[in-house]
Amino acid sequence: MMTSIRKPVSMIASGVFMLAAAMPMAATAGDQPLPPRAPDLAQADQPAGTVFNYLFIAGATFHPLESATAFAYSGAGCIHKTGGSGNLFAHKVVLPEGAVVHYLRLYFFDTSTEKVTAFFTTYDAAGGFNELTSVSSTNDAGGFASTLSPEISYTVDNFSAPINLVANLGAQNNNTLRFCGMRIAYEPPVLDTIFKDGFDPQPL
Repeated sequence: MMTSIRKPVSMIASGVFMLAAAMPMAATAGDQPLPPRAPDLAQADQPAGTVFNYLFIAGATFHPLESATAFAYSGAGCIHKTGGSGNLFAHKVVLPEGAVVHYLRLYFFDTSTEKVTAFFTTYDAAGGFNELTSVSSTNDAGGFASTLSPEISYTVDNFSAPINLVANLGAQNNNTLRFCGMRIAYEPPVLDTIFKDGFDPQPL
């Protein structure tokens, strides 16, 4: 019995080895240059004792506000300007009603003398707007980096104050200045109004 069991196993193992030898080897990380290390998206923007949710929007999903704006994809979710007089890019944001926004983090690549500036803006649909916070890149970063806005405390009202993220890519028209995205840190709305003050049902 033992001979009859070992024989199929050895034949299978031999077949797997031969198949692997016949297949082309996949390229390894050492076979090609690696891209520059991107900023750590896991970095938390929250003080101790708080729990935030995050919404990250890549730069490549933003739209120019002017049709004459010329830009290109830089790779890794980033974009950069290549010409044109316009420099503003925007993206609509929908967060849970009643959520409280605290921070805006800007992701970028910057080895230029210009800067990218990100804005968290609400609109009233009657010609008015409110820039609640902003944050800019720093050209001393030497490449990929991120910067954090000052803390705010804004309660989301999607009905009367829709939100846009706006990026100003400045006057630099090459890939030494790239816009890679924004991340919003917010507290989710409290949906359980019965137990939100710490009242817990007692066990029977």
